[in-house]
Amino acid sequence: MGFDYETLKYIHQHREWLGFLQPVGLVVSPPALVNQGVYLDRDRAIEYQQLLSSLPTADFEPSKKSSQP
Repeated sequence: MGFDYETLKYIHQHREWLGFLQPVGLVVSPPALVNQGVYLDRDRAIEYQQLLSSLPTADFEPSKKSSQP
């Protein structure tokens, strides 16, 4: 099975992204992602990182405000 240059570029990007993760559970192969039209939007990566950093973490506890009658 041969891939054209553009497809190989996207497969490489998915492999690079998967390398940053410590996958647990189901992992989809880069060629399968590309075949289904899943592409990384590197132009919006900073925006996504900022959004994700603003989400609560696993150790998040909402502040408890005392209610005054």
